[in-house]
Amino acid sequence: MREGGQFTPAVFTTSLDCLIWQCLASVIIPGNIIGFFVRFSNKLINGSEDDEDESKKTKPKKSVAFGKKKEEPKVDQLAGVKRFAPTFIGLASIPFIISPIDSSVEFLMDSTYRQIFEKLY
Repeated sequence: MREGGQFTPAVFTTSLDCLIWQCLASVIIPGNIIGFFVRFSNKLINGSEDDEDESKKTKPKKSVAFGKKKEEPKVDQLAGVKRFAPTFIGLASIPFIISPIDSSVEFLMDSTYRQIFEKLY
């Protein structure tokens, strides 16, 4: 925070500008957008909670083994895909969201923070 051995307001405002921009463009906004994609795709792939409740109400098939009726467990052959697909969709969205987020944060910073500190210093 020193320039030539001297603390200057310009160094402070530039450092704060970088910190705010990086927090918004690299952490906060992408994290929320990717999280939205993961939650939304998870809901689409795995169904809503209401659908799960309905499937629990239906009775599974019964088989006879050694004279006793035994319930067969339902086998979900796509369980691995259903488990990891939302994560892959979230990761695949990253290249498409980088440029719009950077542009939006740049516009936001130009419209707010940079105008305020430009007048002060």
